[in-house]
Amino acid sequence: MTNGRNDESGLLQWLSRWPATAAMALFIAVVNRLPAPALPPGPSIPHIDKVVHFAFYFPLGALFFRSLRHKIPDKLLPTIIIAGSLGTLFAALDEWSQRFVDRTPDVLDFYANVLGLACGIIFIIAWQRRRKRLDGKQ
Repeated sequence: MTNGRNDESGLLQWLSRWPATAAMALFIAVVNRLPAPALPPGPSIPHIDKVVHFAFYFPLGALFFRSLRHKIPDKLLPTIIIAGSLGTLFAALDEWSQRFVDRTPDVLDFYANVLGLACGIIFIIAWQRRRKRLDGKQ
């Protein structure tokens, strides 16, 4: 039988991991809803926007993984799949919905988003493993 207080504190701890994830998703959604002329002009480097998409979604992938990992601590693959699926769904909806705010959805932007998500997830896994290994040596 589980203790109700422990279940409640576990839920609160899990929920406390989501605000940063939600804030990053909100930031991406807001920036991607700005009309193109409202954005500051950037350098005229071909496809630089793909780098920006990657850079926005990299931390989102890491944050999705971190938020879910606490709830599924012993199951790495399901956490990766769920984090990747949630991020990919968000990226698809984000790209698709740009057509409603005078912006052009681009499949290459979506690919850059997903690549950023995947690299963010891989990075946080490697970082957590390294940290755990270093903590074990002390």
